[in-house]
Amino acid sequence: MKTRIISGVVLIILMAALLFLGGNVLLAAMLLLSIGGLFELGAALTKAVPQPDGIKTVMYRPYTYTSMICAAVWYVLLFFVRDGVWNGHWSLYYFTALVMVMMVLGIVYYPKRRFADAAISGFSVLYIPVLFSFVYILRESTNGQFYVWYIVAAAWGSDTLAYFTGMIFGRHKLCPRLSPKKTIEGAVGGVLGSAVLCTIYGLIIAATVEVESGIMLKLSLLIGVLGSLASIGGDLFASSIKRTMRIKDYSNLIPGHGGILDRFDSMLFVAPVVVIILDLFKVIA
Repeated sequence: MKTRIISGVVLIILMAALLFLGGNVLLAAMLLLSIGGLFELGAALTKAVPQPDGIKTVMYRPYTYTSMICAAVWYVLLFFVRDGVWNGHWSLYYFTALVMVMMVLGIVYYPKRRFADAAISGFSVLYIPVLFSFVYILRESTNGQFYVWYIVAAAWGSDTLAYFTGMIFGRHKLCPRLSPKKTIEGAVGGVLGSAVLCTIYGLIIAATVEVESGIMLKLSLLIGVLGSLASIGGDLFASSIKRTMRIKDYSNLIPGHGGILDRFDSMLFVAPVVVIILDLFKVIA
């Protein structure tokens, strides 16, 4: 527990510094986290899993290094044509090319590699580097230096409040097959806590970002609730992969927490939700 707390504090400090600095420093950090996350996911999916007949079988063999190259290309596009990715056609070109690359790999490596390997590789790029990049996209948007903290509040704030609420009041299991320790009471506490945190924060920055307090109240409450639900969903999805591949953690990179995907799984889902809500309310550009 002590190791977990210490590494958690260090992680929060590092993340806060990255969000404060923003720009190319944050972009580079998101790329490194994406590369690390892809490596962890690839290693997890290529693990030999015992089958009912007792024989260990490798279920998937994703094109991990190709996915890493695709991730690097995505971040290069963000570096040179961020507005074109966010508001233009570059994202459409990229996703089309990504699908075509995976299709070609499926042809070249057939029948040694299966369709599932190419499909998972393409999905991995969307799941990790693309979702991670929403943190950078929000930070570099209008008043992003203020709005980006919604992601932290809705992701890690929700996780922390859900953990303590569940520890004190937890009685009913939320999703025992995927995460036996999660409880309905903890989830409710996380959602309510996230809503309160985001609402308070929104009212504090309302004048600074020049958004009417009534609109900011609605916006912040929505981010708090939907962001927390996305956080729970992200955590459960990452757990579903670990259950399928029968592993406890994706890696031991972060002492007491596991790997990159173990610690950032909720943020991957929360970041795009926060950006979408802010964009719908037309407070970012």
